[in-house]
Amino acid sequence: MLKLEKFKCDKILLTGPDQTPQLLLKTGSKQIQINCIGGDFVSVGQAIIPQIAPARNIERQLLAMRRLFHLYSEREFAESLFKPDAKSARLGEVLIALDLWLRQTPMRDIAVALYGEHIVNDDWAPEGGYLIDRVRRSIRRGRFMMEKGYRQLLG
Repeated sequence: MLKLEKFKCDKILLTGPDQTPQLLLKTGSKQIQINCIGGDFVSVGQAIIPQIAPARNIERQLLAMRRLFHLYSEREFAESLFKPDAKSARLGEVLIALDLWLRQTPMRDIAVALYGEHIVNDDWAPEGGYLIDRVRRSIRRGRFMMEKGYRQLLG
């Protein structure tokens, strides 16, 4: 059992979709949400028992447990356990391309914003070049996300 008062962060009690009690531990942009066994978690002096659900993604749950135990023992989130999502750089590129496209920025200028002047000067071909195709794909993906694909990020 882990004593709640030992966690030096915000503690928020949630209920999961299957009515499982969950505890959200949060400091700034870092957070852990875990399923727990027990009752009133947020009262002073209470303890939690973290729970791993066998039917769910075990690797994500184990990462959450490592984050939890580091937070418990060191009283801070471990930077090494919060690596950026592999898709985040690509999504950032897509959103920049979409934003510039919505402002009616020329394709070449969008490419410069995404990849830099040097790369665009060396590799730009207005028709059929891989760089303009990459910009077009980013814009197309951004438009899809804007219209309905954003739900995939939230789900």
